[in-house]
Amino acid sequence: MTTEQPKQHMSRTYTAVQATQPGELEVVERAMIEPAFGQVRIRIEACGVCHSDALTVEGGFPGLTFPRVPGHEVAGKIEAIRPGVQGWKEGQRVGVRVNVVAPGPVETGMLNRFPGNSAKKDALISSVPVKRVGEPEEIAEAIVFLSSGKSSYITGASLAVDGGKLAR
Repeated sequence: MTTEQPKQHMSRTYTAVQATQPGELEVVERAMIEPAFGQVRIRIEACGVCHSDALTVEGGFPGLTFPRVPGHEVAGKIEAIRPGVQGWKEGQRVGVRVNVVAPGPVETGMLNRFPGNSAKKDALISSVPVKRVGEPEEIAEAIVFLSSGKSSYITGASLAVDGGKLAR
């Protein structure tokens, strides 16, 4: 005789710790979000919290909005797969690689709105060892590399694309 096991019903919520304002954390239940075309949903089993998460919790980034859930370096199992995803299956254990591009001064509208006078902007540029600002394409190429299979053995890295400014 076999006994029928009750079906497990997937919860429509998940538990998270969120920052509600700088330095304030709370445990909350949040609504589960269905993945879109070409996406998977991962049931998180382990999550790392790094220095950028700590800065987020402390409100250290300009323009940051709250609430905010810290943590982005995760491992778990695929729980849902949407059309457009190939090579993955439900229940498969996965890890999410997280890398960062740390740009120096880049020729963008933001640089052109540099606070202060042109002498301050010139001083910023002269502090870059290669004595120029970066181009947006140079930053984009670093991002493409870190997003490609050519960087599959790189994780947890901060790639400085800053003309040598960080190396000083």
